[in-house]
Amino acid sequence: MDAKKIEPYVLAIAIVLPTIVTWIYFVSLADSAASVQQTAYGIGKTIQFALPVVWVGLLCREKMTSLLPWVEGEFLASKPEQAFRRSQATWTAIGFGAFVAVSVFVGFYFIVTPLGLAQPLVAEVNKKVAGMSLNSPTQFILLGLFYALVHSFMEEYYWRWFVFKRLLNYLPLWGAVGISSVGFMAHHVILMATFLGWDSPLAYLISATVAIGGVVWAWLYWRSRRLAYPWISHMIVDAAIFALGYVLVFGNSTI
Repeated sequence: MDAKKIEPYVLAIAIVLPTIVTWIYFVSLADSAASVQQTAYGIGKTIQFALPVVWVGLLCREKMTSLLPWVEGEFLASKPEQAFRRSQATWTAIGFGAFVAVSVFVGFYFIVTPLGLAQPLVAEVNKKVAGMSLNSPTQFILLGLFYALVHSFMEEYYWRWFVFKRLLNYLPLWGAVGISSVGFMAHHVILMATFLGWDSPLAYLISATVAIGGVVWAWLYWRSRRLAYPWISHMIVDAAIFALGYVLVFGNSTI
């Protein structure tokens, strides 16, 4: 098998697969039983996150040590002249994550709420939480911790370590950054449109900010050569999103 010839097709599948999984879960099965939704979501995510391991580790038979967050990865096709020092990378990761985290709350209370979109958003969030059978604050917090700590790493492993890094073998740096970031954004369009409406400009504006996040995290991975730093930044953002979700579902606040 000539992996070099086949890999662009594998990467194309990897770029569109999360959007397909999200469409099935949030749109196609929106009115299905919670058990059906959760089963479909679990199967889709398993296939998605297994793809890089199967391709890189089993079929290409390459070492996967760079997947360990603090291990320096090789960027043979596009290597920065000088990688960020660890202190630079750490503060860049924390700074960007904190900026986005604050923006999440500012955007909700000073943009979404004045535009009259808060109530529909809260209704959709509660509907989705009910569909996932999250009946208590403790369950919601545990899910938030899972997404902030584990799922954020899985997305970085998928989009930055696998898609972005391997696109560098076929594209210049900013081509790989752009395509991987648009792919990362695409399934968030469905997510935002589900909560805010397909005709809501805000859904697409928020999705565009996700693409910007993808650009920053790909660039940070390339400059630092370690997956830990985009993971830290992504972790902070996901924690803020779930913190806002907790307020909307369990905060008993009038919006």
